[in-house]
Amino acid sequence: MNTPRWEDRWPGRYQYELDALQAAGIRFEVDQQAIAHRILHIRFVHLVDGVEVRGYAVYPHLFPDFRPAVQADALGLTHHQNPLGGNLCLLGRGGDRWRPSYTLAWLLTKQLPLVLASGSAEASDEAVSLEDAQGEPYSAYVPSVAGSAILVDGQWALPAEIKWGRLVIGTREAGPVSKALQAAVLEITDADGNALALIDPALARLYSNKRHACWARSDLTKPEDLKGLVSEAMGLVPGPARKSWPQIHCDGGALRLLGIVIPEEVGHRRSGQGWIFAMLLEESMTRKKRKRGRRQGERPGARVGFARPVYAGRDDLSVRVPELAPLRTNKIAVFGLGSLGAPATLELARAGVGELRLLDGDYVDAGPTVRWPFGLSDVGRSKAEVLRDFIRAQYPYSDALSFVYELGEPAAPIRKADQHVLEEILGGVDLVFDATANLNVQRLLAELAREREIAYVMVEGRHGGWGGVIFRQIPKPGDPCWYCLQLALQPGGAIENAPAASPEGVQPRACGDVTFTGTSFDMSTIALDAVRRAVGTLCEGSHAAYPNPPGNVAVIALRNHDGTPCAPTWFVHTLRPHQECDCSAVAA
Repeated sequence: MNTPRWEDRWPGRYQYELDALQAAGIRFEVDQQAIAHRILHIRFVHLVDGVEVRGYAVYPHLFPDFRPAVQADALGLTHHQNPLGGNLCLLGRGGDRWRPSYTLAWLLTKQLPLVLASGSAEASDEAVSLEDAQGEPYSAYVPSVAGSAILVDGQWALPAEIKWGRLVIGTREAGPVSKALQAAVLEITDADGNALALIDPALARLYSNKRHACWARSDLTKPEDLKGLVSEAMGLVPGPARKSWPQIHCDGGALRLLGIVIPEEVGHRRSGQGWIFAMLLEESMTRKKRKRGRRQGERPGARVGFARPVYAGRDDLSVRVPELAPLRTNKIAVFGLGSLGAPATLELARAGVGELRLLDGDYVDAGPTVRWPFGLSDVGRSKAEVLRDFIRAQYPYSDALSFVYELGEPAAPIRKADQHVLEEILGGVDLVFDATANLNVQRLLAELAREREIAYVMVEGRHGGWGGVIFRQIPKPGDPCWYCLQLALQPGGAIENAPAASPEGVQPRACGDVTFTGTSFDMSTIALDAVRRAVGTLCEGSHAAYPNPPGNVAVIALRNHDGTPCAPTWFVHTLRPHQECDCSAVAA
């Protein structure tokens, strides 16, 4: 007898499933064609509170570690049933809701009655209270062409009385687009060309090649009929506009794009405005295609596919990190873009810092890519420019500026003065992030930050990546300076230094310097704590913002002093002005 593949791992479970259905009084039939391929596909009829539910269940190859998918004929539910495929949401989406001991019979007898009670239009408050507190957006059920995505802003709200209009679409490529369309809606107008919404200029710069399309509304009166929904929306566009519908040239043909504005849930039982994007693709007819399926001279029909709506406005991207909202207006100058500065820079961009000014005179080499965020394709390019270009392309709401410059080099008539470069990079910034690991640069930047009353965060690793030190200098009376830190870290000082490997280092082939050893994952751990302290410093005083970590010095140990690994350990200190430092006299 054929059995499902999972029976090999769980012998006897197949019969156990069938016995459980029989014991529950559920009529069912095993699909013999599917079981011949060792796939369990069960059709069932189950009576729940006088409602006859007809459907089928498909078991995954990894059952019972994963749940079976249960689909049913339309039940008139407003929630908990996919209107396009009939799939029932019998359990929340989280993997913790399913247990290997559960059966299809359990789903149908215990969970299905709850779904019927809470999913109907007349559901009681008590039934609704049993739901997971999440919305069920209709657009999430619409199948999309793999790789397709169209960016929109979730803050757009088009006037309800306007039923159709035009779209300006932007793509990154100038020529024909891929059938898996990736684009952004740049502008929405009404039928007369009056602007209703514009995309953020930061995104518009990335999608600068303009195309044109139309949009219309749908009330979702028949949510189960996706093709009918498209026809309904197209019917709102007047005939002359349909005849002149702009085409977007794509690989192997042309497509027309229709944005459909729909009502859908944007939160638990909370309605709002959503989008669907229908792509009507007309393929070019080759002689081979005509011979296979069409008479010569016959026009090919349009195939309808859908592109995923992707919400990418500033507020959309901050939903998952609400505590970082204050960073939007901040400017940070980052000095040093090596194994600490580069990962820290990317985290600051992800956090939504308004502007990042990046200074490093070094170039990407192959060897250090083992502890640098990017690899061989960027070898030979300036580190500052590589990070700048990546941030502009991937995190456009953080403006990135690059300074390919080495501080402290001999002056020359053709060389820009260091003072001018520093004035340009430090002017108007809120924080200096120093990852140079160069005492001369640290001393200079700490002094300049103090003079300009700018917060200063310094991070450095120890040999072997065994640990590191982070220092935060706040420009206010009574706070210690960078010199106080150096005095405190001396042998016998107030702060025990981080563990370190022997300082010999290595000199790779053709490299003019001896460099330290250490892994990317160790160095990144150190960098991430520095980012936390920089972010906490900038967010301090803002309501519901990221909390400011305590202390002004953090010593991180990733290994014991004998080199054996340990769990990352943070020793946080509140350093006071050192009595031998000039700043202590000022503080007094």
